[in-house]
Amino acid sequence: MKKTGDFVFELGKESDDTYLRALLAKNAMPGGIRVAFHSEPDYRSYLGIQGKHNQVIAVKEKGSGRIVGFGTRSIKPAYVNGNIENIGYLSNLRSEEEYRCGSLLVRGYRYLAELHKDGRVPFYISTIIEENNYAKDILTSNRCGLPVYEDRGLYFTNAIIIGRGKKESDIEITRGSAERIGDILGCLNRNGKMKQFYPYYDKADFESGSGYLKGICAEDFYIATEGHKIVGVAAKWDQSGFRQLVIEGYSAGMGVLRSVYNFLAPIFKFSKLPPRGLPLKMLYVGFIAVDNNEPSIFRAILRTIYNNAVSTGYQCILVGMHSSDPLREVMREYAHFKYLSRLYVVRWGSEADNEVKIDGRIPYLEIGAL
Repeated sequence: MKKTGDFVFELGKESDDTYLRALLAKNAMPGGIRVAFHSEPDYRSYLGIQGKHNQVIAVKEKGSGRIVGFGTRSIKPAYVNGNIENIGYLSNLRSEEEYRCGSLLVRGYRYLAELHKDGRVPFYISTIIEENNYAKDILTSNRCGLPVYEDRGLYFTNAIIIGRGKKESDIEITRGSAERIGDILGCLNRNGKMKQFYPYYDKADFESGSGYLKGICAEDFYIATEGHKIVGVAAKWDQSGFRQLVIEGYSAGMGVLRSVYNFLAPIFKFSKLPPRGLPLKMLYVGFIAVDNNEPSIFRAILRTIYNNAVSTGYQCILVGMHSSDPLREVMREYAHFKYLSRLYVVRWGSEADNEVKIDGRIPYLEIGAL
C-alpha cells in the first residue's frame, strides 16, 4: 500500500477521460443486481448533465499521473424553501479497490472544502446507496474535518419492467412541442417551487440541445391538461448515447430468481433480465411536475409513456422518488425492482448551525441527473 503522500489532488482535465471512464465502470453498485454506470464515448457528456458548473476532484499517483480515485462537485439552480438558489451536488465517488482508505478520503474532502470557499453554494445534496454501509459509516462520522451529512430520508429508484401494454387512462395525454415550451416551463417551475431541491429550468436550457439537458427536447414531454391549462408533465429521457447502465452481476439468490423470471418472462411478455456485461436498454422518466401532487394525473402520464415504450426494444423505465412523495403510490401498478439510496444535505460544521433551515417540503431529485 502506498503512503497517502504519494498522491496529489487536483481538478480533472479532458486528458483524464480514459481514467475516469474506467473507474466509473469498475465500481458497481451493491445489491441483488449489481449495476455500474458506463460513460461512452466520453465522461464529460455524462458529467455535463449533473449541473451547469462541474468539477472533477481527481486523486493522482505522483509520477505516473494515474487516477486512482475521483469525485465530482456540480452546481445548478434549484428551489430551496420555494426560492431559486444555486445548490451543490456531490456524486460519483469512485476509487480503485486497493486505495479505498479513510485517509485519502479525508484529504479529498479537505480539497473540496477549499473549492467550497468560492462561495458558489450554501450547501450540497448527495446520495449514498442504502446497502453501502462502509460509505455511510465513514461519510456520516463527522470526524477529521469531514462535512456534516444531514439525513433527509430514503430515495427510491424504481426500475419498471416493460411488459404488456396497460389500459389507457381517461385523462388525455398529449406530446410536447417547441411552441408549448413556455407552458411546460410554467408547470415545471410552478410545481417545482413546492418541492425541495427541484431544479430550476428556463427556456435557454431547452434551446441549447446539449450540456445540462443533453438528449432532451420539448417533444419528449408528456402533458396532461384541464381545459387550456397544463396540470401535469413528465418527460422520457434516453441517455444511451452518452451514459449506459451495465449489469455487472447477480447475487446467488438473485441469479436463481433471474433464471425463473427469464423462463416466465415470455408468458407475461416481460423483458428478460440480461446476462452480465450487457447494458440495459432503458428510459429515464423525469421532470415530473403535477399540480397538487395528484397521483391520478401522474398515473395517466406514466401509463402513456409506458405504453409507448412497449414493443420498442426498451427493457425498463427508471423513475425516482423520495419516500415521502405521494406520487410514489403509482409504482404499485407496475412490476419493478427497487434501489434504495439515502439523501443527505452536506455542510461543513462551521456552517451547519448558521444556515437557514431547510423546511419540510418533499425532496425531489432529477433521476436522469444523478
